Amino acid sequence: MRKNSSVFSSKNKKSTCAVGKYVAVRAISLILVLIVALSSTFVFAAANEEDTNITKVNRRYEIAVVYDNSGSMYMSKAWCYAKYSMEIFASMLNYSNGDKLLVFPMWEVSTDGKAVEATAEPVESSGSIQVNSPDEVKKISNMYTLNADGTPITQVDNAYNYLLSVPEKEDTITEKWLVVITDGEFNDDEGRVLSPDAVRDHLASKATDGIRVQYLGFDGAKTLKSDESNGFYSKTSKASTLRKDLTDICNEIFRRAILSKSYLNSKNLKLGISMRKLIVFVQGKNAEIVSLEQKATGKKISVVADSGKIQYSKLGAANYKKAPYDDSLYGQVVTFDACEAGDYILNYKGATEIQIFYEPDVDIDITVKNEKGEEVTPESDNLYPGKYSVEYAVIDRMTRKDVVDSPLMGENGVEDLVCNAEITRDGKTQIIENFKSGDEVDLKAGDSLFLNISAKYLEDYTITTKENIKGSTFNIKDFPDTPEFKVDVDVLQDKDWYTLADREKWEPIKVGFSLGGEPLTDEQVAAIAPTIVIEPQKDDMSDLPFMYKVMSGESALAVYIAKDENGKDTEPEPDTGKYKLTATASCLDENGQTSNEDDDSDKFTISKFPSWLPVVAGLLGLLALLIAAFIISRIPAYPKKVVIQEKVGVNEWEPENGIILHVRNYFSATDLDGDTIFSGDVSKTSTIGNRGKTNASFQVKITEIMAGVERMSIDGQEIKVAEEPEVKITNETMIVARRRGIDNQYRILINPRN
Repeated sequence: MRKNSSVFSSKNKKSTCAVGKYVAVRAISLILVLIVALSSTFVFAAANEEDTNITKVNRRYEIAVVYDNSGSMYMSKAWCYAKYSMEIFASMLNYSNGDKLLVFPMWEVSTDGKAVEATAEPVESSGSIQVNSPDEVKKISNMYTLNADGTPITQVDNAYNYLLSVPEKEDTITEKWLVVITDGEFNDDEGRVLSPDAVRDHLASKATDGIRVQYLGFDGAKTLKSDESNGFYSKTSKASTLRKDLTDICNEIFRRAILSKSYLNSKNLKLGISMRKLIVFVQGKNAEIVSLEQKATGKKISVVADSGKIQYSKLGAANYKKAPYDDSLYGQVVTFDACEAGDYILNYKGATEIQIFYEPDVDIDITVKNEKGEEVTPESDNLYPGKYSVEYAVIDRMTRKDVVDSPLMGENGVEDLVCNAEITRDGKTQIIENFKSGDEVDLKAGDSLFLNISAKYLEDYTITTKENIKGSTFNIKDFPDTPEFKVDVDVLQDKDWYTLADREKWEPIKVGFSLGGEPLTDEQVAAIAPTIVIEPQKDDMSDLPFMYKVMSGESALAVYIAKDENGKDTEPEPDTGKYKLTATASCLDENGQTSNEDDDSDKFTISKFPSWLPVVAGLLGLLALLIAAFIISRIPAYPKKVVIQEKVGVNEWEPENGIILHVRNYFSATDLDGDTIFSGDVSKTSTIGNRGKTNASFQVKITEIMAGVERMSIDGQEIKVAEEPEVKITNETMIVARRRGIDNQYRILINPRN
């Protein structure tokens, strides 16, 4: 990743000194800036997000300041600088976390804020001024030395003994510092001046039992050799180096993240990472912080805490009433709420120096993907067995950008980014240590994967998913039942008939698929490898080549018959005849599970002739048959059977089955004795279709009747031979012949059933 502008850690932070009467003021005031970091311990350590647990090493500070309020301090402005810096220091401590500041003055002081007359004799102080709450900060500005004199080393021992008595607290690192600020030589108990080596040995001996000692000498103080590996730090300073010296001291104590000046250009502030809190310190006469607002929108960032203006003290020493003081000592510290990465305007007034402390607003981002490359979360419905890839990083919580390599996360970016993948299976937990980002893990149904990720940044901060069980645990469930898979084969060619003469117009055979009644995507169809078999329906027919491809948007494959793998027509032409295509297939559901196997088939025909030709031929043949039948049906035909009966009683006829009569061109109706009742030429008959039916009929032109018949009627029609009448003979035609005054009755039956 591209790195941003360089940001030094607190140990390596450098500042530029101005020259003039404000050098000491700015240098001491810079202590304020770095001490602000101490107060941020309270603000930041309490901030925990739901997603990720962020903690800062809980440091409780016990600081004992040996305040050299000897006479030489009041011959310059050093006393004023010292009181001002201690006041700011005390204003910013985290008292709710148990921090304490104790000032051990060398000479007796009053703390009521009133100037009094000097005491007759200087009284060496044996006690301390304790600051235990913000309300007690005024004790420092109200200190008034009753009678300043030499530089007794006694208070160094008293401050040391106090620090020894401070107990440790559980889950808390207690930082114990003995700070000695002086401008002159030390005296022993008898008032003798101690040599620099003796002073050095005495102070260095206090660096024990977890106590570290910081010596700062100025205005001609002797240089003492440091032994930092054993906890003794020493500096002597002059006007040109004082600011850097005090910066180094405070950085060593408080170890806070300071925003490089390269991020602030005049009032334009560029934040490369979103911030949980941003602390701004300004110094200079009447310096004031007005606001912080987004450059693009003008939105003002809320203020979390404001120290207000803190200024110099006029209370010096009773025996140095003309001790000079510096009325330019002003400072203000403002803590701003969370703000997103981007460009801002920092509005301020009168500031000659600005220092900014920050804490990045970061989170651990976890990206888990299944074998399909789909991103899953602990709440996903598709946490099924399979391989999962895991990627993780420390990111900007607001912008979601990777900040692992950002210099704002420390000199080397994020450090010790580690993941332990904890897999619980059948009640037993297996831990994969140092699980790298991008690694895969194979999970089974019932497994539980917890990603325990942690990292460190800016020395004191730790971020981890350890407490976020819900958001970092992936519970694997078993696959659901696979929906029913169906195959449907459909020949798209009209009438299932393929004509060799029209091969360029052949439609494919559609092999359709559905899963759970729903269509498949083109990708799912392409993944199906069906078994397709085309069977000739006669043994003498050759196999039929084919190829298939996906029918876009149709949830189907198109099978092209008589085609090679390139989609070209095969040579020679396929055999004509009937074929049967059968498709068998299964598929993978959305979870990668194999469905049931299904098959379907359909038949088709390959012919030399167009499919319409047999139809037309058939229709023509049928028409011809119909015409022939019609013509035939119109041909006259004699009835198949004609009989005659004679009535012998009211409802009786003899013979019962009748006497068969013959009908040809000439017809003769005879009685039981064989005598002719009537006869004549047959002139007309019914059609051949009625020949065997009872509705058959024929007409007779009567030329002769029975001899001796006085009168005859047929179906009521009187018969006169001379007129040669034509009568129609139908089923049950009635004949009446009168002879000798008696009516003889006959009836003719056509095609009787008996």
